[in-house]
Amino acid sequence: MSAKAKAIAFKMLRELSPVELRVLLYILREVSVGEMIAFKELKLKHGIEYGDAAKVFKSLVEKGYVEHVPGRCYNLSIELRGRIVREQILDIMDRLARG
Repeated sequence: MSAKAKAIAFKMLRELSPVELRVLLYILREVSVGEMIAFKELKLKHGIEYGDAAKVFKSLVEKGYVEHVPGRCYNLSIELRGRIVREQILDIMDRLARG
């Protein structure tokens, strides 16, 4: 694991709230998910209510981690996908999130 990858992951962890981190880890695993399925799964699997999930997705879109096609889906941003491929951030974040 490179020092650059660690630095990027730590930066992301510092700037995200705990619920933002949970939603980002969800979208990192899914890569692309329909709006309604995302809200349903976040409620059932993670206990995140619809209104909270919508606010978190909006924040993640504004921060550039997620892309949104209104009425359709949420996608991991193309830029972040590239980082993951290059730096294996998903593995690092999973390890860091678990403690």
